Amino acid sequence: DRTALAEGMTGGMVWDAGLVLSRYLAWYLEPGSWAGKRLLELGSGTGLVGLCAAELGASVTLTDLESMCPHLERHICHPNVNVLPLTWGEALPENILNTNFHVVLGSDLAYNDDSTTRLAKTLAQLCTSDTIVILTHRRRAEAEDRFFGLLDKWFECNESQLEPEITEGSPNVEVWSLVRRAGVLGPDPNPNPHPHPHPQQQHDDAWDVFD
Repeated sequence: DRTALAEGMTGGMVWDAGLVLSRYLAWYLEPGSWAGKRLLELGSGTGLVGLCAAELGASVTLTDLESMCPHLERHICHPNVNVLPLTWGEALPENILNTNFHVVLGSDLAYNDDSTTRLAKTLAQLCTSDTIVILTHRRRAEAEDRFFGLLDKWFECNESQLEPEITEGSPNVEVWSLVRRAGVLGPDPNPNPHPHPHPQQQHDDAWDVFD
């Protein structure tokens, strides 16, 4: 997206981690294998990964900063895909809060240390122990190590062993699968006293790092 790039938005181009995640989905999953699944992509950028998931049959919600959403909407035309703004670390919007997502995807999200804590919080708000999370990223700095250190407190994190074809031309990109640890509660996804599908304990000592 030349306009997004001209405006300095990192989501205006396809990064290697997005290519690898798209190849990963195409390599290991058959078309239609995610039919009936509700999927959310964080930091969707160009929407490539989410479109690949839609081709697998998933009902896909692409999310990004509000300023990026018009660029996504301009390029995305798929009956199983919609676009919503989402700011990491803030209360989840009602239309996301009220949806149980089966799968959460993200590529190259943890490159900025200023946002890793907010990103980890949003992941924990979105996910239950039944949610599959798949993340790809290229390690560049200590920000990624800090991010995975945060995640490890609340998620089982496992790195996938990849076929060489998946990372061809995109070296040093890793694929991680995450599942929420049983019995570890996260922050309330929305401070408003409305019922929602992911009831959480608001005052869990494990979440003091996010205060």
